[in-house]
Amino acid sequence: MTSKKGRVARMISEATNDAIKHHCAATGDREYELAEDLGCSASHLSNLAHGTAAISADLLVRLVRTTDDKAPAHVIATLCGGFFVPAPDAVAGWEYGAARDLAKRFQQTMDEWLSALDPSGDGGAAVTEAESERFDRVATEYQALIERMLNEMKARVGVDPALGDRF
Repeated sequence: MTSKKGRVARMISEATNDAIKHHCAATGDREYELAEDLGCSASHLSNLAHGTAAISADLLVRLVRTTDDKAPAHVIATLCGGFFVPAPDAVAGWEYGAARDLAKRFQQTMDEWLSALDPSGDGGAAVTEAESERFDRVATEYQALIERMLNEMKARVGVDPALGDRF
């Protein structure tokens, strides 16, 4: 039986290894060049990729930003019981601050909604009409924001947003 600690380390090292391989294949860089960009030694980077060294949070952030490979962040978020949604690059019409605030509001609303649905909670699984209307309003705003973001991404890659779900 693999311990949770071993499973976590393995999942992170696999994602790290994939990020390193994909970056080097895409750029033609050698591992030692990536290590220089990350501010670590080539041997340390190799050890991280093979799971024989633990990766610091600082180095993990630099790796994700340098390689533009979000898999390590997805792994961490999944292990923490969540999901990772990368913020898009600044594009015309994209309001990063507004999107971030809306995501935070949506998370708070979801926490409140799930708490209200908990039969052992204060509300006894009773949701008020006002709570339902507020959740609907925030969810609708979030949905509109996601649709706008998808249309902007489609436009960036030359796909006509009118084509619908095929992205």
